[in-house]
Amino acid sequence: MSKSTRVRRLGFLALSLTGCTRNVQVWPPPATSGTAVIVHFNDPRVIVFDNAGKPDSVAGVKELRGPVISLQHDTLVVRVLKERNVFGDTPRLTGREVSVLLDQSTALIASEADGWKFAYGLLAGAVLIFVGIVVSGS
Repeated sequence: MSKSTRVRRLGFLALSLTGCTRNVQVWPPPATSGTAVIVHFNDPRVIVFDNAGKPDSVAGVKELRGPVISLQHDTLVVRVLKERNVFGDTPRLTGREVSVLLDQSTALIASEADGWKFAYGLLAGAVLIFVGIVVSGS
Protein backbone atom coordinates (compact mmCIF):
# COMPACT_ATOMS: atom_id res chain seq x y z
CA MET A 1 0.00 0.00 0.00
CA SER A 2 1.46 3.37 -0.99
CA LYS A 3 2.05 6.17 1.50
CA SER A 4 -0.51 8.46 -0.14
CA THR A 5 -3.18 5.75 0.11
CA ARG A 6 -2.46 5.31 3.82
CA VAL A 7 -2.61 9.05 4.38
CA ARG A 8 -5.96 9.29 2.57
CA ARG A 9 -7.39 6.41 4.60
CA LEU A 10 -6.18 7.87 7.89
CA GLY A 11 -7.58 11.26 6.90
CA PHE A 12 -10.95 9.73 6.09
CA LEU A 13 -10.98 7.84 9.38
CA ALA A 14 -10.08 10.99 11.32
CA LEU A 15 -12.82 12.97 9.59
CA SER A 16 -15.40 10.30 10.29
CA LEU A 17 -14.49 10.10 13.98
CA THR A 18 -14.50 13.87 14.57
CA GLY A 19 -18.25 13.90 13.98
CA CYS A 20 -18.80 11.64 17.00
CA THR A 21 -19.51 14.46 19.43
CA ARG A 22 -22.50 16.67 19.95
CA ASN A 23 -23.14 19.84 21.91
CA VAL A 24 -25.84 19.71 24.57
CA GLN A 25 -27.23 22.48 26.69
CA VAL A 26 -26.64 21.87 30.38
CA TRP A 27 -29.32 23.43 32.58
CA PRO A 28 -29.46 23.21 35.50
CA PRO A 29 -25.72 22.82 35.23
CA PRO A 30 -24.31 19.59 36.65
CA ALA A 31 -20.93 20.43 35.04
CA THR A 32 -18.04 18.67 36.75
CA SER A 33 -14.47 19.88 37.04
CA GLY A 34 -12.55 19.50 33.79
CA THR A 35 -15.63 19.45 31.54
CA ALA A 36 -15.10 21.58 28.43
CA VAL A 37 -17.94 24.08 28.18
CA ILE A 38 -19.16 27.03 26.15
CA VAL A 39 -20.77 29.80 28.21
CA HIS A 40 -22.98 31.91 25.94
CA PHE A 41 -24.60 35.12 27.21
CA ASN A 42 -27.84 36.39 25.63
CA ASP A 43 -26.72 39.95 26.40
CA PRO A 44 -23.03 40.94 26.43
CA ARG A 45 -21.58 41.01 29.95
CA VAL A 46 -18.83 42.68 31.86
CA ILE A 47 -16.46 40.00 33.19
CA VAL A 48 -14.40 40.94 36.24
CA PHE A 49 -11.11 39.12 36.83
CA ASP A 50 -8.00 39.31 38.98
CA ASN A 51 -5.06 40.96 37.20
CA ALA A 52 -1.91 40.60 39.33
CA GLY A 53 -3.82 41.19 42.56
CA LYS A 54 -5.92 44.07 41.21
CA PRO A 55 -9.45 43.78 39.86
CA ASP A 56 -9.84 44.38 36.12
CA SER A 57 -12.73 43.88 33.72
CA VAL A 58 -13.63 43.24 30.09
CA ALA A 59 -16.89 44.63 28.72
CA GLY A 60 -19.02 43.19 25.94
CA VAL A 61 -18.21 39.51 26.44
CA LYS A 62 -20.65 37.38 24.47
CA GLU A 63 -19.08 33.92 24.88
CA LEU A 64 -16.41 32.06 26.85
CA ARG A 65 -14.93 28.62 26.12
CA GLY A 66 -12.83 26.46 28.40
CA PRO A 67 -12.79 23.78 31.09
CA VAL A 68 -14.80 24.04 34.29
CA ILE A 69 -12.70 24.63 37.40
CA SER A 70 -15.60 24.52 39.85
CA LEU A 71 -19.32 25.05 40.19
CA GLN A 72 -20.85 26.23 43.46
CA HIS A 73 -24.57 26.98 43.48
CA ASP A 74 -25.01 29.52 40.65
CA THR A 75 -21.36 30.52 40.23
CA LEU A 76 -19.24 28.79 37.60
CA VAL A 77 -15.46 29.18 37.53
CA VAL A 78 -13.96 28.59 34.06
CA ARG A 79 -10.38 28.71 32.78
CA VAL A 80 -10.85 30.71 29.59
CA LEU A 81 -9.29 29.25 26.46
CA LYS A 82 -11.21 31.44 24.03
CA GLU A 83 -13.49 34.46 24.32
CA ARG A 84 -15.79 36.27 21.96
CA ASN A 85 -16.29 39.99 22.48
CA VAL A 86 -18.86 42.17 20.70
CA PHE A 87 -16.32 45.01 20.49
CA GLY A 88 -13.73 42.82 18.78
CA ASP A 89 -11.08 43.75 21.34
CA THR A 90 -7.94 41.71 21.71
CA PRO A 91 -8.52 38.76 24.05
CA ARG A 92 -7.66 39.64 27.65
CA LEU A 93 -9.28 36.71 29.44
CA THR A 94 -7.40 33.87 27.73
CA GLY A 95 -5.63 31.69 30.30
CA ARG A 96 -7.40 33.30 33.26
CA GLU A 97 -9.85 31.79 35.70
CA VAL A 98 -13.07 33.80 35.73
CA SER A 99 -16.23 33.49 37.80
CA VAL A 100 -19.53 33.65 35.96
CA LEU A 101 -22.93 34.06 37.58
CA LEU A 102 -25.32 31.61 35.92
CA ASP A 103 -28.87 32.78 35.33
CA GLN A 104 -31.64 32.21 32.79
CA SER A 105 -29.91 34.47 30.23
CA THR A 106 -26.82 32.24 30.24
CA ALA A 107 -26.57 29.12 28.09
CA LEU A 108 -24.10 26.53 29.32
CA ILE A 109 -23.19 24.08 26.55
CA ALA A 110 -21.01 20.98 26.93
CA SER A 111 -19.65 18.57 24.31
CA GLU A 112 -20.25 14.89 24.82
CA ALA A 113 -19.60 11.73 22.85
CA ASP A 114 -22.51 10.55 20.75
CA GLY A 115 -22.57 6.78 21.19
CA TRP A 116 -24.49 6.02 17.99
CA LYS A 117 -22.22 8.14 15.79
CA PHE A 118 -19.16 6.59 17.40
CA ALA A 119 -20.50 3.06 16.83
CA TYR A 120 -21.27 3.83 13.17
CA GLY A 121 -17.80 5.33 12.79
CA LEU A 122 -16.21 2.16 14.17
CA LEU A 123 -18.34 0.02 11.88
CA ALA A 124 -17.41 2.14 8.85
CA GLY A 125 -13.72 1.89 9.81
CA ALA A 126 -13.95 -1.89 10.14
CA VAL A 127 -15.65 -2.15 6.74
CA LEU A 128 -12.93 0.04 5.16
CA ILE A 129 -10.19 -2.11 6.66
CA PHE A 130 -11.93 -5.29 5.42
CA VAL A 131 -12.35 -3.85 1.92
CA GLY A 132 -8.71 -2.77 1.93
CA ILE A 133 -7.58 -6.27 2.88
CA VAL A 134 -9.78 -7.88 0.21
CA VAL A 135 -8.68 -5.46 -2.51
CA SER A 136 -4.97 -5.72 -1.65
CA GLY A 137 -5.18 -9.53 -1.56
CA SER A 138 -6.46 -9.94 -5.11
